[in-house]
Amino acid sequence: MGHTSGYSIVMVGDGSAVSFARGVVEVGVSGNLARAQDDLRARFGHWVTVSVAQPL
Repeated sequence: MGHTSGYSIVMVGDGSAVSFARGVVEVGVSGNLARAQDDLRARFGHWVTVSVAQPL
């Protein structure tokens, strides 16, 4: 993904059957959730859901 501004990607996918069945990748971020949602949806459309996640 490269450089992100205002947020960090801390998780990609949780391995749930629901997300794979829908064909959606779940992305967890820390930082500016609204910015991450805008950036990632602009790039990947409805194939990504973005939620808050805590860094490891």
